Amino acid sequence: MEKRKDGFLIEKGPQEKDFIFGTRAVIEALQSDREVDKILIDKELNNDLIKTLIRDAKAAQVPVVRVRRQS
Repeated sequence: MEKRKDGFLIEKGPQEKDFIFGTRAVIEALQSDREVDKILIDKELNNDLIKTLIRDAKAAQVPVVRVRRQS
């Protein structure tokens, strides 16, 4: 079950996915061997932490997709 921001609990089905937000959180997920389907990264981000994330994703054979942030 997942706790939503409005306080209600919802049950996740077997095919539903979790989303992880934040560069460090995604790096930690990769390093903990958590199953990650793909990683979306803002096209305009290119700092040392992003480079670490991309390197770790390649090592874990997780596809990385560079996307444009919508405003």
